Amino acid sequence: MTREKRNNTGRNSNGYAGPGQGQYQRPNTGPYEGQYRGQNAGPYEGRYREPEAGPYQGQYRKPEAGPYEGQYRGQNTGSYGGQYRDPNAGPYEGQYQGQNASPYGGQYQGPDAGPRQGQYRGQNAGPYGTRPQGQYPGGSGPNGKKPKKKKTAGDVIQIILLVVAIGIFCFAAFKLATIWLEYKKGTDEYSALEEYLGDEAKSEPKQADPDALETEGVNEDGEVIAASPVDFDSLRKINDEIIGWIKVTALDISYPIAQAEDNEYYLHNTFQKTYNFAGCIFMDYLNNSDMTDPNTLIYGHNMKNGSMFGKLKNFYEEGVYEKSPYFWIYTPDKIYKYEIFSCSEVYADSKTYQMNFESDEDFQKYLNDAVERSVVKSKTAVTSKDKVVTLSTCTGNDATRFIVQGKLIETYDSK
Repeated sequence: MTREKRNNTGRNSNGYAGPGQGQYQRPNTGPYEGQYRGQNAGPYEGRYREPEAGPYQGQYRKPEAGPYEGQYRGQNTGSYGGQYRDPNAGPYEGQYQGQNASPYGGQYQGPDAGPRQGQYRGQNAGPYGTRPQGQYPGGSGPNGKKPKKKKTAGDVIQIILLVVAIGIFCFAAFKLATIWLEYKKGTDEYSALEEYLGDEAKSEPKQADPDALETEGVNEDGEVIAASPVDFDSLRKINDEIIGWIKVTALDISYPIAQAEDNEYYLHNTFQKTYNFAGCIFMDYLNNSDMTDPNTLIYGHNMKNGSMFGKLKNFYEEGVYEKSPYFWIYTPDKIYKYEIFSCSEVYADSKTYQMNFESDEDFQKYLNDAVERSVVKSKTAVTSKDKVVTLSTCTGNDATRFIVQGKLIETYDSK
């Protein structure tokens, strides 16, 4: 048997031998003995390489394979073996990554997530994930507590001013409530008294002519007889100081008139003698209750709700006087009708409150002055022979009063 001639390198004549003895080399063999080389062969012994093979022994590589043995790689894998990666996977095994994932495994991150595991972050979260305690970044202290701020002198002053302001407000509210209750009590009391009135004496009579009076003939003295619309017997049981009842037709004023031993009591006591700043309509204690004085004074408060004499100032308004220029005073024995000749504002200490006069001339001068200063213009002539009633109320100015003056034009016998 003839043997092929070999050179020192161990290659055969066909050039298939490797560079060392015993090596076998061909297009598919590697540079070392027993290696298989080709498109599918790796660079080291026994490795098998193909598009699916990795660079190390036994590796399996394909589009899904990673760079290390046994790794699975694809769109859903991480950069290390066994990882599962998808749009929601992080770079480490088991991590979840996406809009809601943080850079560390298992964290939840999103608009409300913080940088560490389990943190909750947002407008109510603190700087650490275990403290979702209503903290506000920039305004919260450690452990979810708001940092304490040292009070300055200015802070103390502000607190004091706030407490004072609240106290003033509460006091004002209390006073307003008290005033309202007082007004209501006074109004309710006088409204209840109208049950003792006939239609003619009520503040809003139902009859067509509010200044009309039903008569029953003439008495022996020539006075017209008329039935009194006021139940004085019942009213005396409530207050025995009642001396009459007044009605001002144009203003819907209708109240009892009392007279005390001074001019103070009824300023703050009602007809039923209960304390109330509405008081009661009352006659000056120096006047005769039978209306025989030259000038009889009757007082009443100017209440803000228009009660008592609060409407007298309405005579300033155009058309009020023309509506009815009369007022009535009912007494147990007589009914008096007065025609208004003067309405004006006067000084509280003026001669307006004079009741008696030294002479007829003095009284006439008094009446002329009253007519001249009046805001209403009456065509009624007033003389020193007339009997006058002056209705007076306050104006809000302690120095002045508003008065309405009328002269007696008719007397009726109410017996």
